[in-house]
Amino acid sequence: LISLKITMYGSQTDVLQSISEKERRINVDINTGRTIKSRLAALGKTQKDLFMELNSRGAKLSTIQQLYQYTNGYNVTYKSQVILAASLKIISEWEEKQR
Repeated sequence: LISLKITMYGSQTDVLQSISEKERRINVDINTGRTIKSRLAALGKTQKDLFMELNSRGAKLSTIQQLYQYTNGYNVTYKSQVILAASLKIISEWEEKQR
């Protein structure tokens, strides 16, 4: 597992330490945003629910628009890939609980 520290504007932020490098590389591609949105809809959840869960796990997303940019592919960075991989992991956990 990796521990990702992102330095933004002089402060360090821990971002979802439970995402492994392998998960980040395999799970994130051009269709990840669509996959996330469709799986959320199937669960009856919204991106706002996902935003709240990500922040509760330490993602430190400043606004929900930041998550929208990541899921729509407007902002492609290392942090966005980690957030998207974490989103897929959270959604998988929600799907397991629903079964």
